[in-house]
Amino acid sequence: MVGRPAAANAVRACAEVDTDISRHESAGVTPEDAAWADAVLVMEMRHQQELHQRYPELDGRVVLLGTFGGRPEIDDPVGGWMWRFRRTRKLLQRSIERFFDLLDPHGVDEAD
Repeated sequence: MVGRPAAANAVRACAEVDTDISRHESAGVTPEDAAWADAVLVMEMRHQQELHQRYPELDGRVVLLGTFGGRPEIDDPVGGWMWRFRRTRKLLQRSIERFFDLLDPHGVDEAD
């Protein structure tokens, strides 16, 4: 699903918090991404399983983002009502913030 725009309700939900995703397009994970990434954050277990199958070298680096926000998965709201997009936005924001809180600010090697 490469090159697909964000759902209209996703654009609206993000605009409510002053975030413009109107030009966003899906990109997918490439072999180069898999080689480069320290972690790949996914919303659903099926995404985690698919990435493990496509890129076995990612073993241990594909992480369910929702676990940082207290949920095993963050369901994709596509096709749902606006309230589902708002709920997903809040879950994503909370999970990403908690993930960032766990990162070591001194752990990045500028030579990499």
